[in-house]
Amino acid sequence: MYAKLKSMQDSVKLFQELKHQDIIAWNALISGFVHNGLCQEAIRAFFSGLIESKPNQYSFGSVLNAIGAAEDVSLKYGQRCHSQIIKLGLNTDPIVSSALLDMYAKRGSICESEKVFVETPQQSQFAWTAIISAHARHGDYESVMNWFEEMRRLELRPDSITFLSILTACGRKGMVDTGCHLFDSMVKRLSDRTISRALFLYGGYAGSCRATRGSRAIDESYSRGSWNFCVAKLARSV
Repeated sequence: MYAKLKSMQDSVKLFQELKHQDIIAWNALISGFVHNGLCQEAIRAFFSGLIESKPNQYSFGSVLNAIGAAEDVSLKYGQRCHSQIIKLGLNTDPIVSSALLDMYAKRGSICESEKVFVETPQQSQFAWTAIISAHARHGDYESVMNWFEEMRRLELRPDSITFLSILTACGRKGMVDTGCHLFDSMVKRLSDRTISRALFLYGGYAGSCRATRGSRAIDESYSRGSWNFCVAKLARSV
C-alpha cells in the first residue's frame, strides 16, 4: 500500500519491523522500489535478501526490470541474476525468460537476448515483442522484419507494441510504403483503442505516411479522437 502511495520510507520501515520477512514481503518491497523508479534500491534489496530468501519468478521479474532500466548499474548484476535463474531451474519459466530477454535488450546485449529467446521453450507474446523491440531500438530494420515475418509464419498475432516497434523501424529506415502497408494491416487486425494507443506512442508515423492513404485507412475504422490526432500529425508534415 505504502509503495503505491510513493511512500517507500514507510514501506522499508514496515518491512524491517516484520518478524518474518517472507518471500511475499520481499517481493513487494522490490516491486515497490521499481514502481517508484528507485532501481538501484530495488537491486540492493534483491541481492541483500538472497542471504535469507529464495527468489521466485516474481522476484526476478522485478529485479530484471530494474537492471534493464538502470543504465548506470553494471550489467554484471543482470548476469549474476541469469546464473541464479539457471541454478534454480527458472530459465524455462515464461515470466522469467521474457524479463531476462527484455533486460538484455534494454542494455544493448542483442546477442544475449536472442540466445535467451531461442532457449525459451514457450515464447510468449511478450517475448516476441521484446525481441522485435530490441532490434527496432538499435535501428536494425532487417532483423525487425525477419522476426516479424517469422511471427506471421507461426500465425502469432502481434499487439500494438509489436506494431509500434515495426513502424518505428520503418520510419527510421525511410520505408514509407512498407510502413503504410503494415498500418493497413494493423487497422484490419486490431481494435480502434489498440491502434489509437500505438499511434499515440508513435506520433511520427502519421507524418511519415502518405496523407491520402493514412487518412483513408483512419477514416474507415477510427474513432473521432484518433482521427483528430492523425490529422494534427499530417498537418505538421505539410
